[in-house]
Amino acid sequence: MSAKTMGWSTTGKSIRGLRLPATAIHAGWAFAVCLGLGISGLLHPNIAGGEEVQTATPELESAAVTVPAGTTMDVVLFENVSSGLNTMGETVQLNVIEDVVVGGRIAIAKGARIKAQISNIGQSGMMGKGGDLNFSPVSVEAVDGQWVPLDKDQMGARGAGASVGAIIGIGLFAKGRAAFVLRGTTYQVSIRRDAAVNTLNATPRPTLRQFDVQVPATVGEVKRIKFSTGKVGDDILFNIRLTPDITSLVGQGPDAVQIVKVFQDVLYAPIKAISVQRDPKDSNVLNATFGWWSVIKYAESGSTPIVLHCILSDGRVAQAQLDLTTEWKVD
Repeated sequence: MSAKTMGWSTTGKSIRGLRLPATAIHAGWAFAVCLGLGISGLLHPNIAGGEEVQTATPELESAAVTVPAGTTMDVVLFENVSSGLNTMGETVQLNVIEDVVVGGRIAIAKGARIKAQISNIGQSGMMGKGGDLNFSPVSVEAVDGQWVPLDKDQMGARGAGASVGAIIGIGLFAKGRAAFVLRGTTYQVSIRRDAAVNTLNATPRPTLRQFDVQVPATVGEVKRIKFSTGKVGDDILFNIRLTPDITSLVGQGPDAVQIVKVFQDVLYAPIKAISVQRDPKDSNVLNATFGWWSVIKYAESGSTPIVLHCILSDGRVAQAQLDLTTEWKVD
């Protein structure tokens, strides 16, 4: 509809029969527009320069993702498990192999922990009976720190029975093998139910504490490891050589020396020594003794890189790196 049919003209000739200059008409319209904006500003302060109305941004909305039930993940066993060395109900750790990405965001990160629980242990026994071992995944840690439930698929192994020849030869006393699964064994697990994950609220992974001084260390002899028997070996002794200026600053309690890293993995819970003592022949050497299974459960046949931290009384950290070399019999 044109201005002419509305009964007014922008030429300044007439408005409902009145003649007004064009400049006056324009000024009137400008005043009306300003008045309208002012009223709008009272109703909507964010338009008029008042406090901004808080609304969810697309970025925040997209940060919350849902990991669907049934999502599968490839995972790797983080520690050795044995029917002769572990106990019922004990927690076993696995790690996620690759990022789980939903909507372009990482919901479960590579290396995230998975808790599994030992659900069945059958000891090897006489008459050639082999051991049994089962454990089931429980939950996986999402990037926001929550533990997402997993389907409880059974994992595990059955120990080999004694050979026919052994049974014939020694009869009742022929003993089967312990059941075990070695670190590095891979599985596939799946999410039990839908899980909402806040990808902006990421929980930091553990990092190696900065050390102040590097010191050398060696490890005592470790006898051949026979996983098939499920027997614990002798405690493992680490010898840490300190510089004279820090010798007196290291305590002798179990917390004084800890294993903080195995291979490339920083441990969430450092392994504490059973005992820490000065070497009777050299006061600058610390003898730190660790339980056999507390170390071997994270080791592999051959060479296992280990990082030790000595906590000094002045707050500093002395770090030692070494390789634990072991020979295993697994059959």
